[in-house]
Amino acid sequence: MVAIARGQFMMGDMYFGYEDHRPVHRVSVQDFAIGRYEVTFDEWDACARGGGCVSNPNPSDQGWGRGRRPVINVSWHDAQEYVQWLSARTGQSYRLPSEAEWEYADNEPRPYSAEWVGLFARNSQQGPGAVPVGSHEPNFFGVYDKVGNVREWVQDRWHESFDGAPSDGSAWMGPGDPGTSCAT
Repeated sequence: MVAIARGQFMMGDMYFGYEDHRPVHRVSVQDFAIGRYEVTFDEWDACARGGGCVSNPNPSDQGWGRGRRPVINVSWHDAQEYVQWLSARTGQSYRLPSEAEWEYADNEPRPYSAEWVGLFARNSQQGPGAVPVGSHEPNFFGVYDKVGNVREWVQDRWHESFDGAPSDGSAWMGPGDPGTSCAT
């Protein structure tokens, strides 16, 4: 885990016109911690062997490889099983990050910078699929593979836009499904 200090940032799409990432709004996040790497197949397999991750004990790797590659083909509910198992196993409280926390911890250069394009180029040279975690340099916070590997689940429920999104960094929940967002 990497400790992330509280701060403020402008959340939302300022460059590409994605309506589900607008309006751009100021968000303040509190101190939190986030995984240094994406959850790997090795970690997922340990969860399945340990009695957690029962609804999807053997997700497909699509032929890309397992081991230290990030787990794929898991649902939001599967991810909830993983954090519940991890919490029970360690005695610590774990949860998925809010979308605001995830974006704050992203702290990547502007899209289409030389570094951003380079990450995608390196991934494509290594063949189809995700690369093993830690294959790229960490960002400012020490978090690896935030761009160009796989999408990650966040706690928030999916919404059509950021209209009405909380400004305090908390997960944006609502009636119905307790969460279904996927950060990119």
